[in-house]
Amino acid sequence: NPSLASSEVFTDVRDAQYGEVLRGVSFAPGTTAPTSPANLPVTTGGLLYNRRTQRYSQTITVTNNTSSTVGAPLSVVFGGLTAGVTLSNKTALVSGSPALQILSSGSLAPGQSATVTAVFSDPSLAVVNYTSSVVAQ
Repeated sequence: NPSLASSEVFTDVRDAQYGEVLRGVSFAPGTTAPTSPANLPVTTGGLLYNRRTQRYSQTITVTNNTSSTVGAPLSVVFGGLTAGVTLSNKTALVSGSPALQILSSGSLAPGQSATVTAVFSDPSLAVVNYTSSVVAQ
């Protein structure tokens, strides 16, 4: 319907970095992307390559920026992971994306953080890209 198309709004989610190719977004009707609870940002450390295991590792931290305690379980979901790259230590799949549990029991008080290490297998040595979100699971 042309009248609906004229009211569509597009948002530039991410710009390509040097030597990087970003392709279109895939959407399967009837599915929804996982959403993060409010004010639970994910921060990441740099990717470290282990020559012995031939895998990359990265520190993932979730911080509770709310004024309330957030209870377990919490997982970080790795959406849109680069083709050919796998999350080697995933603990679950959420809406088809690999996830890693960051808090299995207990809770995060306001200002408190939880950290976990993600391990990626990347046989083609592609640039490791993904979007992260936190889900209660």
